[in-house]
Amino acid sequence: MLYYFASSVNHNIIAEAVKEAEQVVVGSECNQELQLLPYVKDHYADFSSVDTVIVDIAGVKDTDEAILEALNMLRICNDQMQIIVIATQRLPGDAFLAQCFSMSIYDLITTDDFNDLEDEIVSSLQNPRQYKESVRYKDIIDHSVKDEEKKEVTRITVGFAGTQLRIGVTHHAIILANCLRRKGFKVALVELNESGDFAKIAESYDLEKSADHFVKDGIDYYPAANTDTMLSLSTRAYNFIVVDYGPYNRCDLDSYQHCNYKFIFSGIKPWEELNIQSVFEKGQAAGADLAEYHYYFNYCADDVKADVRAGMAELDKVYFCDLHPDPFSCYTFPSAEEIFADLLPVKKETDKQRRGGRK
Repeated sequence: MLYYFASSVNHNIIAEAVKEAEQVVVGSECNQELQLLPYVKDHYADFSSVDTVIVDIAGVKDTDEAILEALNMLRICNDQMQIIVIATQRLPGDAFLAQCFSMSIYDLITTDDFNDLEDEIVSSLQNPRQYKESVRYKDIIDHSVKDEEKKEVTRITVGFAGTQLRIGVTHHAIILANCLRRKGFKVALVELNESGDFAKIAESYDLEKSADHFVKDGIDYYPAANTDTMLSLSTRAYNFIVVDYGPYNRCDLDSYQHCNYKFIFSGIKPWEELNIQSVFEKGQAAGADLAEYHYYFNYCADDVKADVRAGMAELDKVYFCDLHPDPFSCYTFPSAEEIFADLLPVKKETDKQRRGGRK
């Protein structure tokens, strides 16, 4: 039986890992105002029959000393209890982690990569760590707190659509997925069109497919997806779900409109201008707010970019694609830092007094 305390940032990842490890959850808390030590004191008897407790220290307000006292109480309550401590803002050498280690708490998880976080929780639940596997946390050194802090990012959908076929939608969807994955996010890339390109990717790279997806470079690819696929993804612990809708004039516009971010890809050649005009017409007919869309243009020379922007008039979210022949080796997406600024990790203003970095 398992009990866990989670931060809002890591709650979905912890819940999915616990489910994957087939643990029986007897209780959980996800409350940024929770104080662990008073909670353990008030519910002390309830923990006597609990086999495993997961404590995400970013999800409790206590000082390090109070957390350690609470962990010690849990250990006294049940000396066979497995305690897993998640400290995504700490590094080996941190004094708090060293004290956990001295208490024979070896399941210490410090990665802030969401894919790795889920994998490490599952691994600890299935095969608890031993002394030698966590000895790097034994000693105290300086500069052991990370200077970045992740925000709560849960199932943010990004819709990609093109003004025509072969305009780079899949190519750039892969690049954005790579970019987000490189920043430590858990990413799904969904093919919600009839191109069959994802199946070709799996075949080209000899990738093994599970029931509904395959994995490449840490990204879950969902080929030939449908409404049921999207419904199932709404319960999965992804930070970002990037959806390849294919051509705008063939896509499920209602689904596209429900995306948190909507990207349109177009060319600038004279014979391609009619295609973007058809996007405007279809979008307006469906009641879409075209000013919400982010418009990306391919193969645009520097000396015509100003003209393109002017031609878009009040539709001012205009960007230009860089040339990257191989999308799998590219990890930078034009203006991603600007567009997703509210969701990307931020530099911490202080160190040890901050949540996840207490004194």
